[in-house]
Amino acid sequence: MNEEAKSVVIPGDQIGILEEYIPGKNTYEKDGKIYASTVGTIEKDLSKKEISVKKLTKEPSVIEKGDTVIARVESLKKQMAMISIFKIEGEKGDLPDSINASLHISQIKQSYVPDFSGLVSEGDVIRAKVLSAMNGQYQVGLMERELGVLKSFCRKCRKALILKGNKLECPLCGYYQFRKTSTDYGKGII
Repeated sequence: MNEEAKSVVIPGDQIGILEEYIPGKNTYEKDGKIYASTVGTIEKDLSKKEISVKKLTKEPSVIEKGDTVIARVESLKKQMAMISIFKIEGEKGDLPDSINASLHISQIKQSYVPDFSGLVSEGDVIRAKVLSAMNGQYQVGLMERELGVLKSFCRKCRKALILKGNKLECPLCGYYQFRKTSTDYGKGII
């Protein structure tokens, strides 16, 4: 049976002795005493005679090659888009701060693309795959079908565009645009 004590401990706090418990997760033993190695709450598993500390602080998320991320297109140049990553999909979750990355035009489609028009635009929210994550420099791509624009806005009135067939249309002014949309476009993923 598990028994949890709700008192908060910090690294170095004594939480038990070896005669009573086996040191568990986030603990260490010194001279027969068991100490907390992180900030958290004490957990005791009486069936195993084990004492542990359940972390209160969340580990910061780290972007790695192969991660799928949610980002905003900040600016476009001829061959490169600068984006701000604000979320890693899956268990990693939100980032404490947005992280800058680049999207090269060659990483959007398999075929030759002369410019970004009809693919992505400034202000678009996109789902992308991290292709490179070295020394704080991140490069992403949109090649896979489920990757692309998740949300886009009208260039004229800034209203969220609605997907109609293969084009994005403004419900307010009727202006339409084309994008390399994700399979989840407009489904409230973000």
